[in-house]
Amino acid sequence: MASSLISINEATIGELQQLEGIGPKRSIYIVDFRNRVGLIRNTFDLATATGLSIKAAERLSPRIDWKTEAMQSFGLWPAGLVTLASLWFVVCGFQQLAREQFFAPYSYYNLSLALILLGGLAATGDIAVTMIRGHSHKSIRVSMLSACLFIAGFVILILLSISTVLVTYPTDFQNTLGSTIQFIGYCGLMFWLIYGPAFCLRLFIEDGGLEKLDSSKFLYDISLTLAPFLPLYNLQVHNDPNWTTEMFAFWCAFVVTLGGLDLVRGRSAFIGILSEIDQSRFRFAYFTRGRREGTNETARALGWICLGEAAILLAIAAARITLP
Repeated sequence: MASSLISINEATIGELQQLEGIGPKRSIYIVDFRNRVGLIRNTFDLATATGLSIKAAERLSPRIDWKTEAMQSFGLWPAGLVTLASLWFVVCGFQQLAREQFFAPYSYYNLSLALILLGGLAATGDIAVTMIRGHSHKSIRVSMLSACLFIAGFVILILLSISTVLVTYPTDFQNTLGSTIQFIGYCGLMFWLIYGPAFCLRLFIEDGGLEKLDSSKFLYDISLTLAPFLPLYNLQVHNDPNWTTEMFAFWCAFVVTLGGLDLVRGRSAFIGILSEIDQSRFRFAYFTRGRREGTNETARALGWICLGEAAILLAIAAARITLP
């Protein structure tokens, strides 16, 4: 059986056509991907090269020999540091939950935090595997699981917050609930601004998903112009003694500035935030399917808006810290 496997990184155009759904055109794409981008290490790379969906590429996986003599470089200590720090945070969170009260409304609050922590645990494992081995062919499922757990926990928190209109909770619980929602909102926005483009790339890489990828690019660029309003609102409404909002404001201003500089050049910030290898994958998938991206005047306008908002946010956050 092993002898019938197709070595995806060594097979010729003719040999590649033995795979179901891989014709002459897609065989040429695979060879072109190997020459222009790099080795095909997983089904995400295969989907990028051929335009197949991730599911279709996974169905071909048993027929493919993914082995390669070239070792993928990785830093062990950054992966270990990130993994240990994340695990420490998650374990401390569960230890704290074990000491909390488990009756309504605290039980619902604790359930929401448990779901969010489980999502963080799944994301930690995915990040560790990604940093060490690159994306496995099932990594997108782990990412989806992590996102679903996080969203489920956040929805419970939102419902609890809405219920405060109808139900009178203890003051300390209401304050804790508000601070938690604010913090998780910051984390969600950080995830979208940093990892959103890579996540969308993996969802919409196939031929039929390029329109959705275009929409994701536009949504990401628009979200950069809206992101500063969250810390600006909290700076004006809340007086956080721990300076959490001010620290997030500085981070947000930095990210929005970087995205704004990309937009001012007429390039989508969606592309600029991708890693170097993901940018190569994006360009290969995008431009081999007849797409072109020239200078964009709308992007330039959004870029100047982002730079202006970042400057205002930076000035207000700095004033909050320096002025008595």
